[in-house]
Amino acid sequence: MNEQALLYPLLFEPNLHTVVWGGGQLRPYKGMEPSDEPIGESWEVSAVPTSKSIISNGVWQGRD
Repeated sequence: MNEQALLYPLLFEPNLHTVVWGGGQLRPYKGMEPSDEPIGESWEVSAVPTSKSIISNGVWQGRD
């Protein structure tokens, strides 16, 4: 893999978390379809083992 392929902005899959105090405003705010699921948290980048962020673009797509 060439060095330039590693130099690009990483984008991540949405990492939304359902919580009892959640609501329906985060999904549309992030440009996603509304849902009845009560989303209360959006983790933008996470290394928590149970909720790692997944890269959504480029040569690293699909990796955490």
